[in-house]
Amino acid sequence: AAYGVALEALVKQNESPQNFDKSIGFVIETLVKSRPTAVNLCWALQRMKNCWVSFNETVSQGDKAMSLLRLAHEIFDEDILTNKRIGQFGSQLVPTNSRILTHCNAGALATAGYGTALGVFRSAVESGKKITVIVDETRPFLQGARLTAWEMLEENIPCTLITDSMSGHLTSQGEVDCVIVGTDRVAANGDVANKIGTYMVAVLAERHSIPFYVAC
Repeated sequence: AAYGVALEALVKQNESPQNFDKSIGFVIETLVKSRPTAVNLCWALQRMKNCWVSFNETVSQGDKAMSLLRLAHEIFDEDILTNKRIGQFGSQLVPTNSRILTHCNAGALATAGYGTALGVFRSAVESGKKITVIVDETRPFLQGARLTAWEMLEENIPCTLITDSMSGHLTSQGEVDCVIVGTDRVAANGDVANKIGTYMVAVLAERHSIPFYVAC
């Protein structure tokens, strides 16, 4: 999202000030609406907007574009660092040879390139642990089947794709050692909101005394 704003600024830097500002405002508004549940997208765009409105009339559009690009780089670096720290902390909770169930996609495709829940898997493997990831489809848009499974294959991390309705059977049969998911939002009291279907998995984990972790 931040790079999208920076790209628009670079493309439009030689246009009139009116067109330049109109374009930046339009792209921020469009990107915010593209995925309102993704809080990281929203705060990244707010930081870009704060930078944009802080410029005074003496700053050239070329300098504005470069400032926005530098901020996008900064947001990128911060996100990778944060995700890797989450991964390092989370990997300590994962015993080797664990079979880990995850729901939706909380990986490189949902962040700046490392992931929260999937970052835990990456960190666990990097530390020498052997794990298997159980990926449910995550209906109705199949983020698990289309995104998470693809990321795991790209990382050569063993994974098994299941239908959403199979998680109950697997947990009841002792085929799941822990559950790790990401989250869209965290409330002030610690409650989390995640992709539809996460509650079902959490209830199963509670019923079968399986550790349930949220990487956030």
